Amino acid sequence: MKEQNETPEYSAPIAHPEAEASEPKPRLTTRRLPAKKKAAPGLSADSQLPLTAETPMDEEKVALSPVKPRRRRTKKPKDPEDMTTTAGLQRPATEQPAEPAVPPAETLPATITSMGYESTTPPLPGTGRRKRRRRRRSRKPQAGEPSTASLVERPVAGDSEPTTPNIEIALKSEHVDERGDQPEKPRKRRRKRRAKKPADSESSTTPDNETVVSAEPDLALDTTKRILIHARFAEEQRVAIVEGNRLLDFYAESSSRIHLKGNIYKGIVEGLAPSLQAAFVDFGRKKRGFLQFREVMPELRRGENILEEGQEILVQVEQDERDAKGASLTTFVSLPGRYIVMLPGQQKVGISRKIEGREDRDRLKETFNALKLPKGVGFILRTACGDSLNEELDRDLQYLAKLWSRITADAKRAKAPKLVYQEQSVTMRALRDYLTSDTSEILIDDAEAFKTTKSFLQKIMPWRTVNVAHYAEKEPLFTVFGVEKQVADLVNSRVKLPSGGTIVFDKAEALTAIDVNSGKSHKEDNIEDTALSTNLEAAEEIARQLRLRDIGGLVVIDFIDMRSGRNRTLVETRLKDSLSADKASIEVLPISRFGLLEMTRERLRPAYAAAMWRTCQVCSGRGTVYSDDHVVLNALRELHALAESNPGSTIRCHLPVESANIMSNTKRSELAALEHQQQVTVQIIAEQSLHQGQYSLEVKKQK
Repeated sequence: MKEQNETPEYSAPIAHPEAEASEPKPRLTTRRLPAKKKAAPGLSADSQLPLTAETPMDEEKVALSPVKPRRRRTKKPKDPEDMTTTAGLQRPATEQPAEPAVPPAETLPATITSMGYESTTPPLPGTGRRKRRRRRRSRKPQAGEPSTASLVERPVAGDSEPTTPNIEIALKSEHVDERGDQPEKPRKRRRKRRAKKPADSESSTTPDNETVVSAEPDLALDTTKRILIHARFAEEQRVAIVEGNRLLDFYAESSSRIHLKGNIYKGIVEGLAPSLQAAFVDFGRKKRGFLQFREVMPELRRGENILEEGQEILVQVEQDERDAKGASLTTFVSLPGRYIVMLPGQQKVGISRKIEGREDRDRLKETFNALKLPKGVGFILRTACGDSLNEELDRDLQYLAKLWSRITADAKRAKAPKLVYQEQSVTMRALRDYLTSDTSEILIDDAEAFKTTKSFLQKIMPWRTVNVAHYAEKEPLFTVFGVEKQVADLVNSRVKLPSGGTIVFDKAEALTAIDVNSGKSHKEDNIEDTALSTNLEAAEEIARQLRLRDIGGLVVIDFIDMRSGRNRTLVETRLKDSLSADKASIEVLPISRFGLLEMTRERLRPAYAAAMWRTCQVCSGRGTVYSDDHVVLNALRELHALAESNPGSTIRCHLPVESANIMSNTKRSELAALEHQQQVTVQIIAEQSLHQGQYSLEVKKQK
């Protein structure tokens, strides 16, 4: 007999021969368990085998070894103070249960062993055992415990029928295939993915006003920096700075649109505007220049009015003419060189802000101050002088000093208004400003421009060997490097990103608005990540487009809304890093609570679209025209007004063909009533020369 403090054993009811003769055998089947449950500590996953007696068994049976009946023991009355609950059983609080001796797994009969409990069959559902079943279901098998798979025995031909009920056990880790005895592998739960819809005809075509920023492999692999000069036609010169096939910067100069920025003139003050704190200067152009008083040097000022009418001054164009505005002028002249910018009349020496290293800035100051500097002249050390030597700085300094001496001499002899110094061509300016040490080659498609370029490079940097080549192939230079398509897309208002998002540029009189849309970009798991990835991609492309289109003034960017302040900071940082390559002066503000980023950018040259486009005579630059129905209504209103003020006259209404048909067919009764009331004659004339949205009225009075 077992001791009273020994862990009690539970077993399923034993089937006796007498009971089998009188009562039918229970036919039990299994219930499939959930695949993923966390097991309770100390329980084997193999013991999680609840049984039901609802459906008949399949062909596969499992025989379990019978257990001898044991004598029931008398239960003691339970005292709540001396009892504690462990795993659903009540035990004395002061005594620990004895550890039962568990034989090795290979010597076990077809029983299920766990925590010292021994049972020939899994416990049937009961009120006291539900908690234990739940814990068994959520328990994972421990190392060294027997697996349920080892307890399954298949019936052998010739064996006698087992005395215990046949029970079919379906393993939790396997699914029984009804077509055979081999268990099939469990299915893996996979996240559902949205199927890609086939591209329709509308989405597969790119609108005329949309630019597609491609992300082809060759663009990422080829990082060779080149300067391409297209000067084959005398009417226009174009310069492209590319990295591989990707356009980094673009300059164009047309013979029909003269570039004035950087030119120095001797002008005459024609008018003063104290309310504007500015003066108007005649410098030889049709539109007078605009000179603010703050742009007048102290030695040129005369009394409280700063300037006087008729005063001759030396001015330099700071901004080109634009729309109805004249050029902006200044008396603070600056002469840019390869490494140095000379500032006559000033006493400061500065260093480019893009040279950030403290040691580099101190070294440049020390090197430059060691040179023989002219008096009364200021200087700015450009970014290109970061790797320059003393000889290079000294040669650039001497070149600029001679140039300023020639300008002052010519200005004394010139009679205002007159051009004194003309800035170099777009080709020379691009070489002066963009030719860096990482430029591999310069390709020029015109023989005359090739000779001029080589002569200019030998003049400004004779100590450096530059790979300059004449491109003489039949295929256009810009087409070979894929630049022509990118240049043509600069006039499009919509730019498509590789991820599927879009950027929309909208030019207004006061500012330029840029809108960022996610479009078909849905690669991320949630909306916040999608917004962040699209905004980061758009920030890089916006910085590139601002540089290529030379968008100046106030710029407002409407990024996709982001809740995280960290994400907004990442977008701001990405935009500032992308703008660091721009030579224009830029100021960027943080993203506001409305998701808007405000920035200002200096305009360096006339916009390329302004040289290519002219205002549409049909829509007057709006981009939209009136519909035919609206044209008919407007013309009918004016007909009533003219008929009332000109009785007895003939009124001719000239309309486009479609509008004339609508007027004649739908407004015939109204026209007849108008002719009868006002005693006028109305004639509807269809004009093929008129565009949609246009019309005209003509009144002919009778004699």
